[in-house]
Amino acid sequence: MSVLIEAFTLIVQRSRLDLAYPGGAEAFLRDTNGLTNKPRFACDGDPLLVNIAFERPEFVIAATNLLERHGVVAMDHDEARDFVLVHENDGPATRCSWLNWERFGPGVTIGWLAGRDPGALAAPAEWQAARPPATKATSHQPGDLFRLSSVEGIETYLNLSTGEQFEVSVDPDDELEPELPMPTPLFDAMMTALADTSWVMYHVKQPAAMVDLRGEQALYTSRYLAAEGPRTIVCCTRCPVRIPKRTRRKAMEFITRANFGLLFGGFEMSLDDGDVYYRTSCNIADGSLTMEMVGDLAWAGVFAFDRYLPRLLEVVYGKRPVDEAVRDADA
Repeated sequence: MSVLIEAFTLIVQRSRLDLAYPGGAEAFLRDTNGLTNKPRFACDGDPLLVNIAFERPEFVIAATNLLERHGVVAMDHDEARDFVLVHENDGPATRCSWLNWERFGPGVTIGWLAGRDPGALAAPAEWQAARPPATKATSHQPGDLFRLSSVEGIETYLNLSTGEQFEVSVDPDDELEPELPMPTPLFDAMMTALADTSWVMYHVKQPAAMVDLRGEQALYTSRYLAAEGPRTIVCCTRCPVRIPKRTRRKAMEFITRANFGLLFGGFEMSLDDGDVYYRTSCNIADGSLTMEMVGDLAWAGVFAFDRYLPRLLEVVYGKRPVDEAVRDADA
């Protein structure tokens, strides 16, 4: 089987829970539901893995403390041993050889024990993947579809499995929606969402604001920008290391290789001063901006730098071959 991953999901090997945790997996799930910051869900539908999702990474700490207090171990030689934290967009926060992770379809990220088949998905009973209506394209699996556009009664979809694009005619009467209130100016909405995170903001001047977030490797600075015209929030997370001019060509190759296949955001480097950023963005359109949305924009950069920065430094300041370093980071 496979397990659902949403937001920040703690995945624990059930065999270790049953051996080390008093009362086993059932007791651990019961204890996590009693935490002050309750999980979004706690699921034991997979016979091999237990998955507990939290809205924010700091909420996970109390659950990991429960595990480590009873001998369920986080790390062994720089690799996840008994449990691992997985972000829905970026995968495991640390190297984890026993877990396979991938994006299964729009809005669905899953993980399963290495060496096994993914099989059925273990998820809360009330959970349902967001997907386009099946009636819009009956010859395609709904979970494989992503809507690209809707113009003058013609909807364009992309089949994520095959790469095929196709159009579907829509009855205009089916698209009628109640009139919505005027959207909040995007900068104000961004500031409200950032305030909900309880992060300390500084250099706040429309249309931008900055926050600092500490990862496993360094303290990173994230600059948010509200682009009012396209109603898009852009977040540029910068690492504290500046690439020397003599090694920027190697860094460029590393960044290009690292970017290939990334699902959310990407690295970029200033050729003038050697600053390295991770850029993410989110188009709000007529929707609402939430704390989770602005949080994911910055944490994606933090997790990406934590994963790739040590290998980038080995290339820049050492003699590590670029392709080997990227493969090591991707492993």
